[in-house]
Parts: sequence; C-alpha cells; structure tokens
Amino acid sequence: MRDEYGLTPKQRKFADLAIQTGVGTTAALATYDTDDTITASAIASENLRKPLIAQYISTQCKIAGLTVPKVLLRLAEELDAERTLITPTGDVIGKEPDHHARHRAVETAIKFAIPEFVALRREGGQVEPGAKHLHLHGADPATVAGFLARRSKKVD
Repeated sequence: MRDEYGLTPKQRKFADLAIQTGVGTTAALATYDTDDTITASAIASENLRKPLIAQYISTQCKIAGLTVPKVLLRLAEELDAERTLITPTGDVIGKEPDHHARHRAVETAIKFAIPEFVALRREGGQVEPGAKHLHLHGADPATVAGFLARRSKKVD
C-alpha cells in the first residue's frame, strides 16, 4: 500500500528518518532488515536516487522552511562556532573556538563546494583524485587551503 506521496511504508519510514538524522545509512539501518553498514549505505544511496523519495524529502524540507540560503547561513555561522567555558561551580569564564563544530562545518562546506570528492591523505596531505570522500582529519591546514585555492582556480 502506498501513501499520498506514492511511497511504501518502508520508503516513508526511511525518508522520515533520513530527514531527522541527516544520515541515509542510519535511516536504512533502522528501516530495513540489515545490520551491515555497507549494505545499509547501498540501500540509502539507491533510495535517495529514487524520484518519489527525493521529491518527498524535498517537499518536507520546503514545508519545514529549510531552504538553501538558510542552510548556507547556518553553515557560515558554524564556521565561527564558539563554546562557552564554565567552571564546575557554574561561573562563565569565557569563550573559545569550538574546533569540532568548525571542522564539521568545513567538511560540509567542502562537500557542497567541490562536486567530485577528493581525499587528502594524512601522510603529507597528498591529493588523491577520484576518491569518494574528503578526509581532513590530520591534514595540514596549509595543504587543505592550498588545495582549495588551486581547485577554485580550476572551477573559475
């Protein structure tokens, strides 16, 4: 039986969980009969390419007021994220950069900014063209910045 969007109950559950978690693999693990993350990732990838599921997710995002400009604005805010320092007694003593949040924002921004993903290896930060992910953990910031500068010149 299909719902008003043409989705089966499992497709609807998957899509709703993908929206809530932002992670297709997590949604597939919770929806389908698998405990294997590789299988769940394949299921998620396949589901997210299905036109009815993609349209449903897009519609739900529009209903929630989630637009590209809002997402980009929030992402830009996260690039300057700070966390409040609090003593054990509850006194606020200052702020410091929230490097974890900033790092996640940079990774997300790069995924949007670079259509085909590349990988920066930890060893020397060498660029590996054609890879499916961008790994920043342990990469030298100057290497990443240099790569992005060269990449932006190729796009222009």
